[in-house]
Order: sequence, then C-alpha cells, then structure tokens
Amino acid sequence: MLWQCDDWELSETDEKQVTFPKAILQCEEVSREIVFYSEEEIKEFQLLQKVYLNGQEVEQLYFKFGFVIPKS
Repeated sequence: MLWQCDDWELSETDEKQVTFPKAILQCEEVSREIVFYSEEEIKEFQLLQKVYLNGQEVEQLYFKFGFVIPKS
C-alpha cells in the first residue's frame, strides 16, 4: 500500500484534495477502494471523484448510492 487516508469528515459541499506519491507511477496496477459508514440515514448519497494529472482532469467517476441505512 502506497497511500491511505482515514480522515474523510466532509460535508456535502466539501472537497478533499490528495496527492499520491510518485512511486505509484511505477506500479503495473493500481486499485482503489472506498469504504464508508454512516451513523445516520443518508438520502440520495452521491460521490463524485475527479482525478487530475499535472492539473488536467484525466478521469471522473460518479457513484449514486441512493439511500444509506443508518449504522451501516
């Protein structure tokens, strides 16, 4: 594992910028995993992830989860 972050306390309008180590460019394969937990019900949960390389957007992933059960 080259990078991990456990601090994702964000509101619905917050953005989190991260910088990956250069060593990631030497990898033959790269995977990512998003794990979330909510104490409270979330209606229409959505996640937009944008990946930039040298300031240029190279990937955009949009996830629409919908309803999230409390304490799940």
